Amino acid sequence: MNQSYYNMNSIYNSFTRMAMPELEGKHLFIPEYQRGYRWQERQIMQLLSDLNDFRTNSPRDSFYCLQPIVVKPCDAQTIVANGLDEKMTWYEVIDGQQRLTTLHLIMTFSQLTRKVEHPSDAFTIYYKTRPNLGKIFGHFRGHYNAQGYLDGITLDEQSDSMDIDSFHIYQAMLSILRWFTENGPKYEKRLPIRQFTKMDSLFQEEKDSGEHSIQIIWYELNDDTNPRDMFNRLNNDKIQLTNSELIRAIFLSDSADYGLEEGNLYDDAEKKVASDMNKQRKQAHIVEEWDAIEHKLREKDKRFWAFLTNREREDYQNCIELIFDFISKKYATSTGNNKITSASDLRREDELYTFLYFDRLLRSGEKSPWQLWLDIENCYAILCNWFEDYELYHKIGYLTYYYNRQRQDIIPVLLDEAISMSKSDFMQKCINNRIAETIKFDFEQLNYLENAEPILMILALYNIELHRTNISLGRMPFQLFKSIPWTLEHIHAQNSEGIDNNKRDVWDTWLDENIKMLTNFKLAFAESETERLTEIDRLIANMQACRNKQDLRFKEVEMLFNTVLDFFDTLNADKNEPSDMHKLSNLTLLSSTLNTRVGNMVFEGKRQCIVEADATGSEYISIGTKRVFLKYVNHAEPDFDVQQLYFWGKRDRKNYEKEISQLLAPYVDVKNKNNSLSNNNE
Repeated sequence: MNQSYYNMNSIYNSFTRMAMPELEGKHLFIPEYQRGYRWQERQIMQLLSDLNDFRTNSPRDSFYCLQPIVVKPCDAQTIVANGLDEKMTWYEVIDGQQRLTTLHLIMTFSQLTRKVEHPSDAFTIYYKTRPNLGKIFGHFRGHYNAQGYLDGITLDEQSDSMDIDSFHIYQAMLSILRWFTENGPKYEKRLPIRQFTKMDSLFQEEKDSGEHSIQIIWYELNDDTNPRDMFNRLNNDKIQLTNSELIRAIFLSDSADYGLEEGNLYDDAEKKVASDMNKQRKQAHIVEEWDAIEHKLREKDKRFWAFLTNREREDYQNCIELIFDFISKKYATSTGNNKITSASDLRREDELYTFLYFDRLLRSGEKSPWQLWLDIENCYAILCNWFEDYELYHKIGYLTYYYNRQRQDIIPVLLDEAISMSKSDFMQKCINNRIAETIKFDFEQLNYLENAEPILMILALYNIELHRTNISLGRMPFQLFKSIPWTLEHIHAQNSEGIDNNKRDVWDTWLDENIKMLTNFKLAFAESETERLTEIDRLIANMQACRNKQDLRFKEVEMLFNTVLDFFDTLNADKNEPSDMHKLSNLTLLSSTLNTRVGNMVFEGKRQCIVEADATGSEYISIGTKRVFLKYVNHAEPDFDVQQLYFWGKRDRKNYEKEISQLLAPYVDVKNKNNSLSNNNE
């Protein structure tokens, strides 16, 4: 648990979303503990390109939101001690100096496009350790033609005596110029200087103008917060003002309104006390429940987390943010009802989208802080209920796996549907129907070369259904299953194409693995089967000779591969047809690492490696793959206890495909029923 997270209670006095015109006239103080300006050309170019892309491709009423700026109003003592103008209101910048300096440069640049005769600072920045640094902002100069168009912007000559911080700011100014005057990479659309007014408008629009605008989150700290301590925590402790941190501030800030208890009457003298007590009680409840949710999502076994998402838990500083993403529908398969009517200007690709959604929900008046928190608790309770329900656990776990692979979340949509439906309707109309849609294929026609992803999802569902329909196997371990980059493995060996013809180490590994496999395989034969044993010894000897050969050629390895394949084919009276190689009946799931190891081996070699990996616990082997290589798919056959294990024949393929079809039949039936209804309605 990130303990520093819970130490951030009540440090914020207020925060607001602020458009660029609101920054003009503000006086910002950069204290001595701040490092100098260090943004590189790459960062500046990226910001300008992002802004241009936003202007071009985003809805007209949307805004581009920058990361929070953390400030604290300067008290009289700080103003005097640092020689600041006492007639002005100053803010000490604790986090955001780099962004503010860059914005300052671009806004100063923008004044030239509006033909401001005497460009002034868009807002004042005073650097404690570099008091003359602000003067460099005046180095921009503009030139206009007779028609009033900006022909060019130049910079004053760089001084040889320029200090290191001034140098970096000067280089940033050059980067801005280059963005408008030079061609960028093919992927980067730039504006010529003549058209800068198109981007400049982003800096001129007010917050609620209904036009494209640039906005920031302006965060003011409480008066009793030590600025230096907060700076160290934000930078040294790597505490970031993530969506969850910002949302937490919504609930725990001094300005949060929790009103009075309903049904109680208070006189004027009692209202303030009662309101404060109600706020304290509810905020204490939120802190306690927040901690409980965070703890559940951070459980060591990751079972709950893996049920909800394929995403890496380590990517979230605070895991509760996943719940907030669900509620805001940040990655939802469809927007559904956003539950607010004024969120069209929020961009899902914005890093702070989820916070902005919650902020807008409160500011719109649709929810009070307490109502919003109860919605969060209700959402969490539903997710816990799904997790505990054996059937829903497996089916929703599959759906999250499927949709996350499409970079979408299904959970938000399911939450909306679950609230308005009975459990039976929810299961049939929302869950089973969606699962059926993910496997709407003719299994017999599927081909590895053309349908790899559909086959992978069918096999994923097959493995999950094995667990769901056989409680003795226990719950599907999504924490393992979702953590593995699954690949499709041909059960019966194809050919030698997978062996790199230029890498001796790959040949040696193949030889070593097959020598070991054949040595173990000898144990399957009785001493009287001398012909078979002699053949195996001959193969082993040939492989050992190749292994020790200094000038080994790929052709010799390829010949050995085909010889081993032919040997096992002679044992198989029920040979695979070449046309079956890429069908569902000859494919299973293996991790990419294990696939690399066994991909060029015959069935027996693969079986031995997989049994070893499963026995030692070095790899998670899916239950479906174990059933293939242990031949459990033939459990209904009368000779099950004496069947051969060293090749994958027609009977094996038939029973394997039959088992998959039977397990997934309920969803196929749903699919067929839906198709029938659709045809009848046409």
